[in-house]
Amino acid sequence: MNSLGHSLLLLSAIFAFTDAIFQDEAYHTDFHYPLLGLPDEHTTFFHRPASSPSTYIYTLSEKHVVAAVNPKDGTAVWRQCLTPPTNSSSAFLRAGEGENTVISAAGGEVRAWDAQSGQGVWANEFGDGEVRDLEVLALEDRASGKGAKDAIVLFGSEGHASVRRLDGITGDVVSVSPSNVYAIFLHHTGTVGYKIKIISLDPLTGKETDHYTLSSDGEVSDPGSIVFVGANAASPIIAWTDKRQKALRINVLGSKTVHSFKVASRGEEEPVKISIHAPHLVKSLPHFLVHYQTAEAQWADVYHINIAASKITKAYDLPRLNGPGVFSTSNVDANVYFTRITDTEVTLVSSAAPDILGQWKTAMPELRGLDNQLVASHPVFVVSDVVSKGDSIYNVRSAVLASSGDWLLIRNGEMLWLRAEALAGVVAAEFADGGAGPASADNLRVEARSNILLSYLRRTLRHLNELRDVLAELRRLQERMAGLLTAKAPGTTSMVDAQTDKFGFHKLVILATENGRIYALDAGEQGRIAWTVQGANLRPGEKWDVKRIAHILDAYDHGHRDHDPSAHALLGQRIVVVRGPDDVIRGWSVPPQDSRTVEPSPAWEFAPGPGERIAAVTCRPDPDPVASIGRVLGDRSVLYKYLNPNLLLVTVVHDGAGRATFHLLDGVSGRLLHSVSQAGIDPGQAISVAMSENWFVYSFWGDSTTNATATGSPSTAPSLPAIKGYQVVIAELYESTSANDRGPLGSAANFSSFHSSASASASASGEAAARDPLQPRVLSQAFFIPEPITQLTTTQTQQGISSRAILAFLPHSHALIAIPRAVLDARRPLDRDPTAAERDEEGLVRRLPTLDFDPKWMVSHARDVHRVRRILAAPTLLESTSVVFAYGLDLFGTRVAPSLAFDVLGRAFAKAQLLLTVCALALGTMLLAPMVRTRQTNAQWQVT
Repeated sequence: MNSLGHSLLLLSAIFAFTDAIFQDEAYHTDFHYPLLGLPDEHTTFFHRPASSPSTYIYTLSEKHVVAAVNPKDGTAVWRQCLTPPTNSSSAFLRAGEGENTVISAAGGEVRAWDAQSGQGVWANEFGDGEVRDLEVLALEDRASGKGAKDAIVLFGSEGHASVRRLDGITGDVVSVSPSNVYAIFLHHTGTVGYKIKIISLDPLTGKETDHYTLSSDGEVSDPGSIVFVGANAASPIIAWTDKRQKALRINVLGSKTVHSFKVASRGEEEPVKISIHAPHLVKSLPHFLVHYQTAEAQWADVYHINIAASKITKAYDLPRLNGPGVFSTSNVDANVYFTRITDTEVTLVSSAAPDILGQWKTAMPELRGLDNQLVASHPVFVVSDVVSKGDSIYNVRSAVLASSGDWLLIRNGEMLWLRAEALAGVVAAEFADGGAGPASADNLRVEARSNILLSYLRRTLRHLNELRDVLAELRRLQERMAGLLTAKAPGTTSMVDAQTDKFGFHKLVILATENGRIYALDAGEQGRIAWTVQGANLRPGEKWDVKRIAHILDAYDHGHRDHDPSAHALLGQRIVVVRGPDDVIRGWSVPPQDSRTVEPSPAWEFAPGPGERIAAVTCRPDPDPVASIGRVLGDRSVLYKYLNPNLLLVTVVHDGAGRATFHLLDGVSGRLLHSVSQAGIDPGQAISVAMSENWFVYSFWGDSTTNATATGSPSTAPSLPAIKGYQVVIAELYESTSANDRGPLGSAANFSSFHSSASASASASGEAAARDPLQPRVLSQAFFIPEPITQLTTTQTQQGISSRAILAFLPHSHALIAIPRAVLDARRPLDRDPTAAERDEEGLVRRLPTLDFDPKWMVSHARDVHRVRRILAAPTLLESTSVVFAYGLDLFGTRVAPSLAFDVLGRAFAKAQLLLTVCALALGTMLLAPMVRTRQTNAQWQVT
């Protein structure tokens, strides 16, 4: 076989060796939360497409995700992620009655989606302003035979506004409409507020045919004073209140009459919020409901519109109820129904009469507050679907957003499903290690440093504790067997199960969300929510800004070069690295607790150059165990790793010059150890960085690394063609590039981050003596990749023995991958085939300029994981396995075994066959034993 064949064979062996998860473990050991974000009241509705027998819930969430949800089980039928507008959060979602498409608008882009499949039908983008409103033409000219209703879009920017009609089939701009088009503007009149100006547009030419101004001087102080604009196309209205909310003004568009209604307070409190609920279908009765809310109670009035006489009259009122409540509007043919939901009940009434058509008891999800007390959450808004079954029997389905951030569906008072959409707003997450791992190594290390008597006492106490644990384990085993005999429901987990987690899979992931909630997810139970509490009480519109835990570096004097924490001699102070609001990284020396000085003192600082900004600061994981201090080469020689526990990698970007620079710093002294600059990057593209052990990896879009310049330490520069593209670069740090050479420090056992190169061992000579002993030797290689990477991290194991994998998120593929560390190896031979020793002993293959992502690396499998912001990894009690969790819009968790699961039996192991074989052997032994004994006895009595 030629050398190319050997390389391909070895490369395929590496790919097969690095399967991240067994095929039979897919969808069993991993979990996925396909989230949408909190739905918006104005972009959430029930809709039944003409080509579908089912009704779905459509929503455009605050995360700008368009989705269709099955009301039967709460699963997302389809979802599409929009690009969030940069300067505005305005977004709209509309659907015409019976239409097979839903239309979304955000920023300057308008899109139509197939209502059943979610596939894009058409898209149109306009650059003269953002979308201010979107409506589907309800009064369509069916004589034209068109299969989709057109859309009217209002665009607005500073001092400019425009209205466009878009063809419902192609999305092109058209100008023929059989219905009236009204454009409503607020005209500032100085200190007295705004006037409401209404313009009627000619449906054929788009020219203005009429305009009038409503008397609203001194009442409309800002756009928030407008309570409602819309209702059905046959009787659209606009409503507003005065500054003191003493009167409600309503105008039916097309008439110049303003109807005024006094806001009657029912109790001592005045309304703090007034909202209007009205139907949007053309055939609906022209009825609407006005909802009044105070801090302690709420009530409503129902009004009817006489279109012929252009009058509005109050029909009836709904009683005042204590506590929060919400209303929704539904249609059954022309009839209009209002659904009222409070913390305890669901009520259905008709717009025609105040009689209660249906009433059911219900309950909102409970929430544990800051005082550790359980309280019921309250409804924020609701959309409902009413089905009349005759004889005054109604089926009411209500999709309710609760104040806890949960989205649930209630059918006749019974909750059918719940989606924890608050998890789409996770701002911080960490693994919570319960301390179940063995501490034998630490105990033995402490005992080794103690005298004989103390060591004996410590060991005796440790054995007594272990005996107690054995007795407790026997009790738990008995309880588990009893649970199996009683056929406990699968998927349930008790405290006994968590305590018997011998493999360390049941790790809790603690999540903090934007709405102040704290969640705990059990990674060993497919992401089951173990508990949740309210971590912060926020004001309306406020978001919880939780920062990641700051990394604290201990200042070690003469730290052990093999990175053994027990060998460090502390100086009695710590260095805390902080990135300030002025985009400067500072190291602060924190005095010990018994010191007279209580104020920290500055130790060093790192500031970017003119026109530069710090894009990221990366450090080694904590903990980051290292199994070997060197790398054994094919000829049995050793390259010694550069293992500095205090490394910081600072990514600096110059937007104007299109340059990214990666600075490697000593986090204790602030010394620059290595720097490499990449030219021709796109600052708008993501730059991802990860660091572990003696290497770091980064990804970017820009020129090939032929244009990269390195300073601070020698580095091998790969030879790539001068082209642009997505790239990933691996850099490995060694004490020396020569085999069996430990660099300037020679055989010294310790090093100091504070001492200069003069502190190197006296045995060093020549060039090595002149080098800074803390300066690494860098080997690097670069690869072109087919798509961008937005997040990078590395797997973690307990001892660091298992091979590592680099975890990355691919936003174009919506996938999480685990790239084998052996593939990203800086020692892969350039422009030549590996030698036999390199191929057989080190597993090296010839380096290729491109790196394709093998499908076997996809740890998320066929799942679509969206907008991952961070990837976490934690070790388990199995050295082969690492627990992985990613969060962003979605949540995803799995287990990764880069070196395969060599210390646990997989699902594919034939346990039943082994058990049957053992049983068959036991049965055969029992049957043959008497025969053998008889034969042996006869042989002894046999006469020769």
